Amino acid sequence: MTRESYGLQSVGVYIDQATRTLLGKRGFWNADIIAHWDEIVGQELSQGIRPDKITYPKGKGGVVHLRVAGGAFAVMAEHKKREILDRLNTFVGSQAFEDIKMTQGANLHPKKEEAQPVKKAITPEQEKELERILAHIRDPQLKEALFAYGKALWSK
Repeated sequence: MTRESYGLQSVGVYIDQATRTLLGKRGFWNADIIAHWDEIVGQELSQGIRPDKITYPKGKGGVVHLRVAGGAFAVMAEHKKREILDRLNTFVGSQAFEDIKMTQGANLHPKKEEAQPVKKAITPEQEKELERILAHIRDPQLKEALFAYGKALWSK
């Protein structure tokens, strides 16, 4: 922090510096490829294919190393190799990558589905209270919508 700047600093500046250092060791010049991986390859492929590192052989374009889950993902990744390469180059806005190397492995971190909270039914007392609160509303559609919203809130 310089002497002229007082107050809060953006955390993004520090995160960008830290990720550059960490990801730079794996060949990623920024975190965008990792952050937007689902958009680059599509939701279906992103479930079993992850970028692992990027290498730059002398005199050649970059090689993207992918970690691929076995089975169907390996076959699908091999089949869509050219498409993945084209999407990566389109994403970075140049022909930065020439090849893709794939390694099968269980070192993927599958996305965990968030557990849906168990909804409980509201009590008859809560339902009466909700009706009392909404008694002054004359529009039946609005009243019905607010009643459903209130039930949803209280059932959490």
